[in-house]
Amino acid sequence: MSFTQRIFRDQRGITGLKTAIVLIAFVVVSSVFAFAALSTGLFSSDKAKETIQAGLAETRGSMELKGSVILEADGTSTATSVATSIAFQVANAAGGNSIDLTPGKTLIKYTDQTHK
Repeated sequence: MSFTQRIFRDQRGITGLKTAIVLIAFVVVSSVFAFAALSTGLFSSDKAKETIQAGLAETRGSMELKGSVILEADGTSTATSVATSIAFQVANAAGGNSIDLTPGKTLIKYTDQTHK
């Protein structure tokens, strides 16, 4: 067998080249999948952060009762008395931002056992 025939019959170099191409393709595909997974994770964590910030803003915009509620009524009998005024003190919940209490912008709702 001549030297040229032995060179063409020996496939070791081509097999190594095929292995290198498959390895490079595997690395490229896995890096694309890793990038996609990281991008999805960063996107979802960003959305979670936005949701938390919106929840905190909503909580900081609410008020809570601070102290007692004082009701003044006219009349002597509790069955026939009519409430003339209700006084109470409120404060920002969770150390929030200031809240505009001008008439028309604030709603105060009263409920009890008979008025729901």
